[in-house]
Amino acid sequence: MVAAPVEEAYPVSSGRVTVAGRVRRPDAGAAGAARAAHLAAVPSAELYVDFPAFSLWALRVERARWVGGYGRMASADARDYASAEPDPVAGAAAGPVRSHT
Repeated sequence: MVAAPVEEAYPVSSGRVTVAGRVRRPDAGAAGAARAAHLAAVPSAELYVDFPAFSLWALRVERARWVGGYGRMASADARDYASAEPDPVAGAAAGPVRSHT
């Protein structure tokens, strides 16, 4: 689950998303690509990625549930999740677009 920082007195008013599915360890052929993808996303992982106690797992998404606050929610199955695209204006919209509840 990924949740927005709770700044409100009533935490269920905050946005959050739950991505659910099955996890598996990458096989030998995919382990290098998984390691590289993790390091690209989290450069500081270079400090621990090769520790024996650290392992990489891949999540095959089966469903996602988005909650934007009280009474604002939606679900997506694996097909809809895989075909979804990021909001093209999200990166530039922080100032002019704000959530009002």
